[in-house]
Amino acid sequence: MIEVDSRATTWTAGGAVTQRGGGPRFEVAIGRHLVTLDQPAGEGGEDAGPTPTEAFVMSLAECA
Repeated sequence: MIEVDSRATTWTAGGAVTQRGGGPRFEVAIGRHLVTLDQPAGEGGEDAGPTPTEAFVMSLAECA
């Protein structure tokens, strides 16, 4: 179970550590990897990485 405090800037779940990077941007550390998740510039982000939905789809595609 994940407990989320709306004032928090860092969350931990399933071995991943997620930190709010400002706006809709998040930095996720898992294992030795750091992944940036963001929204497109037209949607309030900076397009610094895939959206959370795109990352989810990538994870499913890897299983195919």
